[in-house]
Amino acid sequence: MAPNVTYTVQVEAVNERETSEEGAVTQRTALPGTARVTVDNVAQNSFLVSWLPVPGASSYRVNASLYERLVFTIQTTAHEVLVNSLASGTVYNVTVQSINHISIGSPTTIQQFTGLDVPSNLRVLSLGSDNMVISWLPVNGAAYYSISYSKDVLDTCCMTNLTIYENRVLLSELLPNQLYVVQITASNQFSTSRRAMLRQVTALPQPPNLRVVNGSLTQNSVFLSWDELPDVRTYIISELNDTRRRSFNTSRHTIKLQSLYPRRTYRIQVIGYSIHHISGDPSIVEFTTLIEPPENLRVETANNNNQVNVKWNPVVGATLYLVTCNPSEGVIGTGELLQRNVILSGLQFRVLYNVSVAAMVGTKSGMKSYVS
Repeated sequence: MAPNVTYTVQVEAVNERETSEEGAVTQRTALPGTARVTVDNVAQNSFLVSWLPVPGASSYRVNASLYERLVFTIQTTAHEVLVNSLASGTVYNVTVQSINHISIGSPTTIQQFTGLDVPSNLRVLSLGSDNMVISWLPVNGAAYYSISYSKDVLDTCCMTNLTIYENRVLLSELLPNQLYVVQITASNQFSTSRRAMLRQVTALPQPPNLRVVNGSLTQNSVFLSWDELPDVRTYIISELNDTRRRSFNTSRHTIKLQSLYPRRTYRIQVIGYSIHHISGDPSIVEFTTLIEPPENLRVETANNNNQVNVKWNPVVGATLYLVTCNPSEGVIGTGELLQRNVILSGLQFRVLYNVSVAAMVGTKSGMKSYVS
């Protein structure tokens, strides 16, 4: 039978002797299914459903369901309806049926994906001078993400493009202390979200050529120096091996560290802090302070007029003592010694001699004590 057509059905009872009077019933068939159901204006939480008018229909019922659970229903006389209050990035079954006072037409069902949300909560998890790791909240329904980034401005000819399948990305081979513009979109086979954008300046590079200034190392102090970086607001100097982790700030590219302990190895980190309030990559230098100088260095007269007895208190940990004399011509007894006293001979009358003694650990000598 054809849909939406009135039929009359006649029925007679018959046997071998007679035929009954006719009985008749009139019935109109149901409406046909709705034709050309289409979807437009797809957004993250809504879409517009439209269809062709069905002859004989007085209204239409539109249902949207998710996993057989009805989430939207409406009855309308129009030929389109906005299905809203939906979840983003989700497939819905949409059913349209025509209705009149006699019947409800057969359903026409389509599947429709709502639009994807814009990636949100973009964060820089780690930042270096040549790389950064960016994360964002997962987008419901996204199959992959497209990443585009460029330096300074949105210059499409200079953009780098990536496709990834998780909600974080490592951007590498960047330039230090540069502004990068990063764009992220979520996509699946049906749609692509609007762009999320992040602007981030990379960190400063390591302070180059971090070093101990020649001749500055003592038993309790040292001068450190490094080559200057551009666009530095301040340098942060940290003592890594101290449990209290002492830190110092300076705007110069040199610093004197004091109140150090003798014969201790120190690891010092220097980081540049840029005018963009971003910490840079660290440089680290390691050094060992010198052994302390002998105390109570003194000179006592000896039995011979051209001799003196030089004495000092022992230094804990010293393996040798280095004794020098100025002037040294003709003086006997200087050099590296095991004992903590020495007789210097060969001295001249009416000559002022300056004697120094330094403790040694292995082949490395510490600070000197002087006596005249």
